[in-house]
Amino acid sequence: MYNNYNIRINKLENKIKRKIILIIEKYINDSRFKKINIIRTKLNINNLEIKIFFVLLSNINIEYIINILNNSSNFIRKKLFKILNIKFIPKLVFLYDYKFYESVKIINLINSLKYKNY
Repeated sequence: MYNNYNIRINKLENKIKRKIILIIEKYINDSRFKKINIIRTKLNINNLEIKIFFVLLSNINIEYIINILNNSSNFIRKKLFKILNIKFIPKLVFLYDYKFYESVKIINLINSLKYKNY
């Protein structure tokens, strides 16, 4: 039962992620949004809130982009409601994914050590 629930939640998270990417590309005509890459989504246990983790492909102020994304979350949420046809769309919370760049730094460190040994 619990495993089946997790599979359903994962499918919903992935579906919401794909649709948010589509909405940003199709309906939001702002060049700042073109430099955003959505990495993952995480739905809360009670399904009332979904955290959307993203990274930036350029050097734009992170706090500024988070503020813009969270301000446009109602618009994105309405579009999601029309596209997904589900009863309830959770509240969208956009967060910068610091783990992504930390992992890139670690990989670069490992690679630099690897090449020093040769």
